[in-house]
Amino acid sequence: MTKCHFFGPRFVFSDEKNYLCRELFLSHIKIMGKKLIKALALACGLCVLLVACGKEDPITPKSYYYVADGSFNVPKGDTSGFSAETLVSSYQAAINRVQGSDYDENDNAIVSACDAIYEKTKGSYPTVSGKVTIYKHTLVDFDETTSTLKTYSY
Repeated sequence: MTKCHFFGPRFVFSDEKNYLCRELFLSHIKIMGKKLIKALALACGLCVLLVACGKEDPITPKSYYYVADGSFNVPKGDTSGFSAETLVSSYQAAINRVQGSDYDENDNAIVSACDAIYEKTKGSYPTVSGKVTIYKHTLVDFDETTSTLKTYSY
């Protein structure tokens, strides 16, 4: 009688003429192969399902910061004591008070704070002409866009 022995990952046949054991072995491999393919297909399907259902749309973080900039024409012999740096820095100080350490979008609060500075200073320098512009910078994934929030004319 021919015996079929299993040694590790392969079968060894003691009699090469005995095809019964070989056929049994091959049919066993075919059955196991089909079961393995079905199991792998099921596992892949579950993985795809879990990834598709568990995936949320990522929220892209945005950061905002605001900058005041100005340009002025001061006539020669002006005695009003006007300083463009002082005026622009007062706008920037108002922006920094509102913004604080947050980089959130604060358009309305920034405009209100700058409006207050404008109302306080608009009649102080009658001979000076120029403007202060408030810029809004938006950072998204290392891309920066700049837009004009408001311009104050003197």
